[in-house]
Amino acid sequence: MKKEEDLELWRTYEIRGLSPAVLTEDAAYRVGKACVKFFRSKRYVIGRDMRETSLPLSLALMKGIKEMGADVMTIGICTTPLLYYAAEYLMIPGLMISASHSPKQYNGIKIVNGRGDRVFQSTGLPKIRELSEKDFKSAKKPGNGISRDMLGKYEQDIMKRFGEKIEGISVVVDPLYCAGTIYRGIFEALPIRFFPLHFTLKSTMPIVPNTVDKDSLKDLRETVTRCDADIGIAFDGDADRLGVVDEKGRIIPPDDIFALLAVHELKKHPRKMVGFDLRMSRAVKKAIIASGGRPKLMKVGNPYYKEFLRKRHGLLAGELSGHFMYAEFHRNDDGLYAAMKLLEILSDEKKKDPSITISKLVLPFETYYDSGEINIHLATRKDIKKAYDGLKKAFPRGEEHHLDGLSIEFEDWWFNVRPSNTEPLLRLIIEGLTKSFVSKKKKLILAVLKKAIST
Repeated sequence: MKKEEDLELWRTYEIRGLSPAVLTEDAAYRVGKACVKFFRSKRYVIGRDMRETSLPLSLALMKGIKEMGADVMTIGICTTPLLYYAAEYLMIPGLMISASHSPKQYNGIKIVNGRGDRVFQSTGLPKIRELSEKDFKSAKKPGNGISRDMLGKYEQDIMKRFGEKIEGISVVVDPLYCAGTIYRGIFEALPIRFFPLHFTLKSTMPIVPNTVDKDSLKDLRETVTRCDADIGIAFDGDADRLGVVDEKGRIIPPDDIFALLAVHELKKHPRKMVGFDLRMSRAVKKAIIASGGRPKLMKVGNPYYKEFLRKRHGLLAGELSGHFMYAEFHRNDDGLYAAMKLLEILSDEKKKDPSITISKLVLPFETYYDSGEINIHLATRKDIKKAYDGLKKAFPRGEEHHLDGLSIEFEDWWFNVRPSNTEPLLRLIIEGLTKSFVSKKKKLILAVLKKAIST
């Protein structure tokens, strides 16, 4: 494999690349053998999404694992949360073949240990990469491969928690032709008006499964208004992200959804710590404090949130990308579990007041305006320091934070600029009280960055 392709494949949190061009069957085979050497477990569980390359990659992974003398359980087409659930339930390492929300030409491998925790840059992924480059002799006796159903156990767990709590609402659910289609039985079992959309598995992925993209959610938005539904729910390619559309067909920002989820959890568990993405609206922090919770601002990166929930005994955590995690449910970023929590809130509130809508429930958190993430291309990573120095010089009165890149905060606005883990980019986000204010600050900050980087 070419060096640049290898760097592209081994990301900070997972293995992901063009497939079969970069993530080949041979690469998957080698990852399988490497995982046996790394974990030294005699049993593994494998799941996959519906992409055209997922089955051959799954078979290659299984071959590598079995040749090293270990047994493999395959749970077939599943969601990433279900694979995490299976790994923790079975107490064995797991491998999920999926590229999540990425387009169809990509695929990837997520690796978890027997606790369901991700293996990433600081917890062993570089070692697995190193092991995958070696040639290991096959075991004298190969392992066995078996199929196992884990969806039934997962469904029972979900229905036990929510089956009698959600009722009397109308819901459109859109898995975008992807792995979330396996959840149909759960929604059909709830006493709600359920409108299924795009519930056919399609390996061709006619819709990019991005839960915050207007084009990806176009059909969902239209269906919600046409069916006069109370809410629309979307899952990304492997259903670890949740997207939400209100009764008007408007996409609700993930930070507004997370604020609502946090406030309701804190009613039951006051004074608990809640972790949230530093890119999220400061309305989230205010909502947590107002509800008696302790806010924990966190750097971008999915595995850090699970570590926070486990090590700091946090209540829940959320990312701007729509990954929401609950300590009470395996600390997994599970789009379905978060959706059930949200539907429970809406159901409860409508019982108290039938005129309540999801848009009214998130309205208290819509107090700021943000720019969205803006990409600034870099010629070299040396430009990062130039950018930081230029910004600190231009905004000396702000309060600096270096949790993830550079954040500068003022009383009524803030911005963050941080380097991408995978591309020569800086990512900028700005938040203020009005759109016009943020627009002015955006022009100013971009001008400062352009001047700093060019010198």
